Amino acid sequence: MPPGWPGYYKDSLNCEWVIEAKPGHSIKITFDRFQTEVNYDTLEVRDGPASSSPLIGEYHGTQAPQFLLSTGNSLRLLFTTDSSRASVGFLIRYESVTLESDSCLDPGIPVNGRRHGSSFGIRSTVTFSCDPGYTLSDDEPLVCERSHQWNRALPSCDALCGGYIHGKSGTVLSPGFPDFYPNSLNCTWTIEVSHGKGVQMMFHTFHLESSHDYLLVTEDGSFSEPVARLTGSVLPHSIKAGLFGNFTAQLRFISDFSISYEGFNITFSEYDLEPCDDPGVPAFSRRIGFRFGVGDALTFSCFPGYRLEGATKLTCLGGGRRVWSAPLPRCVGCQPLALLLRLEGRLLSAVKLRGWRTVEHNKFKHIY
Repeated sequence: MPPGWPGYYKDSLNCEWVIEAKPGHSIKITFDRFQTEVNYDTLEVRDGPASSSPLIGEYHGTQAPQFLLSTGNSLRLLFTTDSSRASVGFLIRYESVTLESDSCLDPGIPVNGRRHGSSFGIRSTVTFSCDPGYTLSDDEPLVCERSHQWNRALPSCDALCGGYIHGKSGTVLSPGFPDFYPNSLNCTWTIEVSHGKGVQMMFHTFHLESSHDYLLVTEDGSFSEPVARLTGSVLPHSIKAGLFGNFTAQLRFISDFSISYEGFNITFSEYDLEPCDDPGVPAFSRRIGFRFGVGDALTFSCFPGYRLEGATKLTCLGGGRRVWSAPLPRCVGCQPLALLLRLEGRLLSAVKLRGWRTVEHNKFKHIY
């Protein structure tokens, strides 16, 4: 326990503990209580007695594992604090444990995670996964080796700063959630859902420093005119982003250099977007494509003797607009009269109109 327990610990601490057991034994430490200033007051645990021993983990806020095990007979703990905002600290129990001849000790379970596999015998493997919104620091399985030690340290489940999320539903958390988020962040998440769908976001927790830390939501990749700009501690209503046919929404979180809070917990799900109306088919043209959902495209081409004026491709846009990306094109005849006959090597109009003139060229008569 740090100086001052069970009250708040002091500022500017640099406390070191080295725990040793008999040779052939390991050390197990159990966290009964853990609460420090997030990002700034940190407990460092190393697998050995020295500052150069392998790092097991660095812990702050409330995100400490249930217990940790050494691979040898010693552990080194270092607790450092900054010059402001103390908390209650931690209460850690330690004990010397011996390894069974045919198994490894329980490796534990990551905070905000789950373990898969309950056999700890030699050559057994266990894997881990995280709760929604968290990312596993190392997805390689743990293997119990002949030395009765696991081949790697217990992974952690972290709420990261930004990322790419693809799926029909999911969770976005502020970095470090449920602890206070760090200062000076610039995080961007991209959410992609199924073709023809939009993204609906629901807010379960929301607390940012008002007017200084904010969350932007956009649907076209541009944050200059976002769908929403959120700050403060009022829980926002649900937000729908209708995605311009690319089925992605973006969130950007900005925090300044001071004062942080719990941040946000957002879940999203996809929803059906309204399709566009049938734009029709221009005269003297053919259309490829028969679907009018958001993101669907139609292409147009003209019959021989006509040229296309306008866009050759139209895409149905979303966002509740239900409009096509461009007006319907039209096909304009290359000649004033569409019906042409080939007679004696000459192109002649089917009828002759007063005031038109003709030009002889290479045995063809062009009428215009």
